[in-house]
Amino acid sequence: MVLMTFGELILVPTVSKYIADLAPADLRGRYMSFYWFAWGIARSTAPLIGGFLNDQIAPRAIWVGGLFIGLVSVVGLTIIAGHRQGPQLAQENSTVCPPDRIFYRSRSFSNLIFASGHSRSKML
Repeated sequence: MVLMTFGELILVPTVSKYIADLAPADLRGRYMSFYWFAWGIARSTAPLIGGFLNDQIAPRAIWVGGLFIGLVSVVGLTIIAGHRQGPQLAQENSTVCPPDRIFYRSRSFSNLIFASGHSRSKML
């Protein structure tokens, strides 16, 4: 579990930045929401699939299945990386975001505070 935790600590910020770099500036939110939606689906279905494998086949089947999925992912990503030199950055990504589009999270994490003082409806 410790090894998987360190892997996740490396993966999440790296992939988040990669996705943000791939997305056009006006679609970054959609790209990121789709990415995190996929994480949510995986986290909700994993216990169901793992429980099924544990009960119907054997506890070892969970680890063999994880190894299989991991190897297939490595092969697939290697093939994709061979066809692509790097992220195709959108032209808009190279410009600085205007101050009225910048926002940050408050201490209560769930409340978004817009730095410019504009309402959210004007931003969208």
